[in-house]
Amino acid sequence: MAIRLSISDTNPLKELFYFTSKQNKVFGINAFNMEEHFALHYKVNYPLTLLFDEQSMEKYNRVFFFLIQIRRINDLLKIIWIFTNSTELRKSSLNVYTKIRKVQLLRQKMQQFINNLSQYILNEICDKLWTKFNQSMNGILRFEDIIILHNEYLNSALDKCFILKKDSRVGALMKQMLSLIKELYQICINLEYEVDVLSETIKLNSFISKVNTLDKSFDQYSLFFYKLIKTLSDQGMF
Repeated sequence: MAIRLSISDTNPLKELFYFTSKQNKVFGINAFNMEEHFALHYKVNYPLTLLFDEQSMEKYNRVFFFLIQIRRINDLLKIIWIFTNSTELRKSSLNVYTKIRKVQLLRQKMQQFINNLSQYILNEICDKLWTKFNQSMNGILRFEDIIILHNEYLNSALDKCFILKKDSRVGALMKQMLSLIKELYQICINLEYEVDVLSETIKLNSFISKVNTLDKSFDQYSLFFYKLIKTLSDQGMF
């Protein structure tokens, strides 16, 4: 939304949102390190500057760039799907396509995880948390109380995004699982340039060996992740 508003010539709210660069460095920037290079700003007048102060905007930035990462991961999974369903692979030998089928199955597991994570964010942050915040606004008379409520809302959003979770294992596990998805994307892209020589070759066997390792790791992380979520939920931490 912020990006859309900032580049739209017709939207009257476009001047409210803008980005600034934290560094002069422009190389090596991607969806997974944008937070290190850019900052999202919301231009408001006093007294709203007390509400959207530097600390609050820092929290908004952390949530915003977290959502950017999830969106980018979803895009990578789409690219993997396109690769594994390409015409070149469909024309390859049965042995080759059978092995590539393992990539499709792993991608499906990863997509299910991202779908569940996206649905969780939609329900817990965009729906429940925002609704609770609006309801809490009813009856508030002092601006100071709005500031306190707003800070509580942002802290809850960070908590729901596993950024300020008391149990840091959740965020660490999630980062590992996202890293595995990026790794699968990379090895698929590397193989795509060699798709014309796909056969019972050492390169293909090496590729499948890496996929099997990723598959095993992702299953282990997934099992531990969901067990941890259930344990924390039973303890009332979710």
